[in-house]
Amino acid sequence: MPVCHEKFDEAIDAYNKFLESFSSQPQLALLAYDSLGYCYEEKKDYKKALEYFQKTITPHPGLGEIGYLNVGRCFQARGDSEGSLNIYKKFLLEFPDSSQKSFIQDKIKGIELKYGQASDVGKISH
Repeated sequence: MPVCHEKFDEAIDAYNKFLESFSSQPQLALLAYDSLGYCYEEKKDYKKALEYFQKTITPHPGLGEIGYLNVGRCFQARGDSEGSLNIYKKFLLEFPDSSQKSFIQDKIKGIELKYGQASDVGKISH
């Protein structure tokens, strides 16, 4: 196992232990979930990363915009165009005045150009 993966495994263990002690404090748990998501993303385990990043957007407001961006990025990394399209559209509904609005609109356009309109995305990505 590469050394960098060992470090991420150590971090994952530390965050999980942290959660055992502080899971009753939602804001601290959100930060741990976010960090776990980044660790798994770096290990290219996008399924696990997505699992933790999704915990950062519910209950609302979670970590806000950054949580949605992380979830969308992981869906894209997994090749799940429908998932990323849905989360990016939800981002625009939840944060209509975001400074990231044009970035997200570009992401949506790129997905739709590559895979077709929303109704066609699910057929292509599965």
